[in-house]
Amino acid sequence: MLVMLPDYRAPSSPAFDAMNVANFELWYDAAQNENASNTLASNGQSVARALNRGSLGGYFTQTDAGKRAAHVASPPSLDFPASGNGFLTSPAVALSSQSVLSFFGVIDTTGSTFPDYRPALLFSRYTGISATGLSFNGGKLGFTWNDQNETYNWSSGVALPTDSRCAVAGVISSASGVGTVYCITTAGVLTSATRAFPSGFHLTGAATTWDVGHDPFEDRHFRGKLSHALLLKGTLTQTQIETLAQGLLQ
Repeated sequence: MLVMLPDYRAPSSPAFDAMNVANFELWYDAAQNENASNTLASNGQSVARALNRGSLGGYFTQTDAGKRAAHVASPPSLDFPASGNGFLTSPAVALSSQSVLSFFGVIDTTGSTFPDYRPALLFSRYTGISATGLSFNGGKLGFTWNDQNETYNWSSGVALPTDSRCAVAGVISSASGVGTVYCITTAGVLTSATRAFPSGFHLTGAATTWDVGHDPFEDRHFRGKLSHALLLKGTLTQTQIETLAQGLLQ
């Protein structure tokens, strides 16, 4: 289902403004970050948080002051240092026999390095999920679906640009057993790669949270700046991905 998000802080791109934006469950937008500490009544912890622009509402939270990426005001982004362990945790997403997910993000690799382990844009190993998300392996874009070997160890060849902003995306379907990753530069150059994997391994989490900038296994952390991270329980087309990139990379 496609719905409009009329209250989104509209980018200047006419193509983006005219698009029926997919109804993302999760949408981290660094411009919505509340950098000051807040107290959440549910657990009493002091947290830094950011509004979830997606349909689920709620907040992305950083509960541990020692694990907070720095918020940069201009342009709005989270800055994950070369050494450190910052990340955010999303509101819970219901996944009942979920067979397709789409991921989208905007990152800035300026001054950052991507080591051989797998730092992540959005990743989960929580309730009902075995290792699923969009991640990076030695500066290459990749994905993992339900801990399937054919996805986990895949080297896509889709390289991130050096010292530049870019949009990244992944569309993965366990129904068809196919996943495709995309990288789009500020100049509009798109590269992509597709990987086949065994079909039928659907996700089953009743209430699953996702980490932004973090794979919980061995504390694999993103390095660089991140301004957007989105999750959709559905399929994004390449045209939609390009339109999102055109709007959010400005």
